[in-house]
Amino acid sequence: MKMLFASAVANCKRARHGPRTQAKTIECISLKIKCAEIYAERDEDFELVLQPILRDCHENVTPDVHVDALRRWWNTYEEWGELP
Repeated sequence: MKMLFASAVANCKRARHGPRTQAKTIECISLKIKCAEIYAERDEDFELVLQPILRDCHENVTPDVHVDALRRWWNTYEEWGELP
């Protein structure tokens, strides 16, 4: 019985972030990208613009979500137009 409880707790700790967190993060990234596009040079690589934006959103909006997860969320949103 203890093994079942321990695995249930472990699964609960690994629970994914909900759609509200994802939506809040995507909105933050989107707004920062729009601002960056206004001030960025046309020749600048998009990856150089995106990385600091993801780090900033990680630090200020969702500190418990890793930057790599934010990148996956953004890439999914860009490709499919909806939250992961």
